[in-house]
Amino acid sequence: MSADSGVYPSTIEGRNDYYNTVQPYLVANATRLGITAANITTLNALYSTVPATAGDIDEMGWEQLWVLYANKKAGRTTAVTNATNAKDSALQRQLSAIYDDIPQSKWTATDRATLGRKGPALGHKAQPLVTEKMVTVNASLEPGGKNQLILRIVQSGGQKGVSKKKEGKPASVKEYIFDFIVQAQTTALPTTVSQCPQHVVITRLPHRMNFDPSQGGMRCCGFVETIEKPNKQGPTSAMISAIIPA
Repeated sequence: MSADSGVYPSTIEGRNDYYNTVQPYLVANATRLGITAANITTLNALYSTVPATAGDIDEMGWEQLWVLYANKKAGRTTAVTNATNAKDSALQRQLSAIYDDIPQSKWTATDRATLGRKGPALGHKAQPLVTEKMVTVNASLEPGGKNQLILRIVQSGGQKGVSKKKEGKPASVKEYIFDFIVQAQTTALPTTVSQCPQHVVITRLPHRMNFDPSQGGMRCCGFVETIEKPNKQGPTSAMISAIIPA
C-alpha cells in the first residue's frame, strides 16, 4: 500500500484528512482539470458507499469504514482493519491514476498545494509509484463447488514462508487483494484494476469465494494485487477469470 512518495501522508490518520480534503476538491474541479466521469464515479464509490446489506464491511466506502476504524475499542476489528487497509490502497491507486491523467498545462499552484502533487511546473520532478521488486503473481481461479470459486496463487518456490506445495504467502507479503467484478459471460473483460469495483483481502491461501446463487453461470474476473510488508504495493497479476458454477 504505497503511492506517490510525498503526496500521500505517511500515517493513516493523515491520509484520512487528505482524502476528506481532496475528494470534494476533485469533484468540484473535475471539469476544469479534465477528469473523466468514470474516474470521478470510481473515486466517489471508494470514498463513500453505503452497502445494500447492513454490516457488509468490504462494500463500505472509506467514509463509512473510518467511523468504525477510528473507534479502537468497539469498531476496529480485524475485518474492519483489513477492509480499511484495502480501501486505503485502492484510494491511493485511483488518485494516482487521476493525477497522472491530468495534463500538465491544467495544474495550478493551488491544485498542487491542495493535492500535494509536485511537478515540473513548480520545479520538482513528478513523483512515481513506489513498487517493491517481487516475482510475478501467478494467480488463477478454478471451480470450487456450487456457487464457489477457489483463488490460488502458486509461488515460484524458494521463498521463506511458502509451503512444500509451492502455494502460500511468502514471508515478505502482508496480504493479497483480489479486485474483481462479476458479469455476464458476453460482457467485455476488464483491462484495469479500476474497472473491478469489488475486492476481498486474502491472508491465507488457497482462498475459497462464495457467491450468491443468482450469480451462477456468470463470470468472475479481476486482478490480484500484492501488499508487501510493512505496507507497500507490490506487483499485480494478469487478469484472471472463471465461470461461477451454478
